[in-house]
Amino acid sequence: MKTTKPVAAAVLIIAAASLLLSGCGPAQRQTTQGGEDSKRTVRTMEVAGLKLVVPEANVIWPTVYPKDPGQPKYGGTITFAREGDAPSIDPSTTTSVYRSILGAPTYDKLVTWNSELGRDPYDIEWVPALAESWEISKDGLSYSFNLRKGVEWPDVPPVNGREFTSDDVRFSYDYFTRPDSLIKSAFAKVETLETPDKYTAIYRLKQRDSAFINTIGGVYAGFIVPREVVQRDGDLRKVVIGTGPFYSPEGYQPKVGIDFKRNPNHWRKDGSGNQLPYMEGWKYRVMPDHSARIAAFRTGKLDIGFNFFQTPSEVNNFAKTNPNILFQEYQSPGVTVNAFRIDKAPWDDARVRRAMSLAINHDEMAQALSELPKASMLAPTIRGYWLGEKDDPQTLGEWYVYDPEKAKKLLSEAGYSNGFSTNYQFFEYTKADVARSEMLKSYWAAVGVDVELKSMDYTVFRSNTDRAGWDEMIRTISFPTYDDVDNVLNYVYHGGLGNLNQGGVNDPEINRWVEAFWSSDNTAERADLIQRIRRKWLDQVYTVPLYSAPNWNVWHPWVRNFQLVNNAWNSVMFDHAKAYVWIDDSWRK
Repeated sequence: MKTTKPVAAAVLIIAAASLLLSGCGPAQRQTTQGGEDSKRTVRTMEVAGLKLVVPEANVIWPTVYPKDPGQPKYGGTITFAREGDAPSIDPSTTTSVYRSILGAPTYDKLVTWNSELGRDPYDIEWVPALAESWEISKDGLSYSFNLRKGVEWPDVPPVNGREFTSDDVRFSYDYFTRPDSLIKSAFAKVETLETPDKYTAIYRLKQRDSAFINTIGGVYAGFIVPREVVQRDGDLRKVVIGTGPFYSPEGYQPKVGIDFKRNPNHWRKDGSGNQLPYMEGWKYRVMPDHSARIAAFRTGKLDIGFNFFQTPSEVNNFAKTNPNILFQEYQSPGVTVNAFRIDKAPWDDARVRRAMSLAINHDEMAQALSELPKASMLAPTIRGYWLGEKDDPQTLGEWYVYDPEKAKKLLSEAGYSNGFSTNYQFFEYTKADVARSEMLKSYWAAVGVDVELKSMDYTVFRSNTDRAGWDEMIRTISFPTYDDVDNVLNYVYHGGLGNLNQGGVNDPEINRWVEAFWSSDNTAERADLIQRIRRKWLDQVYTVPLYSAPNWNVWHPWVRNFQLVNNAWNSVMFDHAKAYVWIDDSWRK
């Protein structure tokens, strides 16, 4: 069985973010500090019966939680909320994070990432799921999956507890590659899918694709979905029924959310042979207002809070009045960027894009919004590999240093000496998004560009990003939201996966380099190609990266054997790890 980490891991430098803040008070529950080498210095704390270790690189709280030492308990539900509605619950129609939240604990994949507690979330290991094992041919053109026998769909209409077979792999592939599927390009390198028997599925590729296992194991195109639901309903927009630990036959209610039930037919068992999942279900609720989510969490109406806090001060203040609350410090692997519509004026002129970048004071934004002493431009997954070796805007090149006078000169050279008017679309994922957008507006106004801010409803915002339906500029997440640098390149390649190349960038030279990178198995050649792509992308300012900062997730102590983000690219909300969570009501007292 070949279950090695992605090919590009040899050159992909993965590290936790170094964001130790000066002048920031320690967590109130800090108990010890030790270690002779500063790189190994840690703080330890004991909260809600768990012994936690905080590495020096973190500001206050750990990223990694240990396995719970308690006895698992069956029953109970958890409730959490996000800011907006999923545009659709059909995996083929959107790459929305909210759709991924609803699909991943329900739809299994052939392979998945190791989500055990205690693991480094930036260290990816692919492990069996619906495929018990798999083999990759020496030439990289054949992926053969040996399917798990005895897996059953839930015993509800229309699947009625039937067995999972290779026919389901075939149907899922056909469904995701149909002409109107948003994610069909994920399988663009597949020549054929063969299913010689009930328990074997073989993908034959047209050319090498060292990121293919990421496609099969990812939350965008890797799901195995039921043909009976599509035959009955026409698509997957109404219900969420899979072989995973939970399912929802009632479906999604816009502006309300969705309830999931325990799948008693689920095939996973814990280390002692006990049937999973432990919980009876979980509930997703839509709460656009940040203050309302905080209030609901305080009163126990929500069990979990995602990205609740953006500054150490907020975390420390909340912890003082909630002594058993658990926090996870987490930095998104993706880079927040301003994307331009490159296919239209004025954004088709590199001088204009460069001017917009030069107008931004990254350090000032980091200090004002995140209590960081200076801007950190590097997402932890691609430190030193995409954005550069040093942790500052200057590393990116001359267009990323705050210089409003140079910005004005470039605008004048481009024919905009009197500036111009435009708009900037964003969604309020966190309260910091509004403040960030207002600061950007003020920076651009200072160089003569009048920007109308458009805070949008999530379904409209996501539809615009999925289908490139936005007007001028948009706030989005770019390279990477995946665990392999190969997939990073979907963001820069014309014709990349789904909606990822949102600005319509079609640079023939970059396209040629990306294709060469994907086809190569030579580490040195691939490293050279990625650096060429990086240099040109940054020089042309096809997007403007913004500073990177930690967020803090939070949950109540009765939620056991849990951490919200088990994997830097896809959190526990997105995967089978929910099957291992249990509720201990004794912590409610």
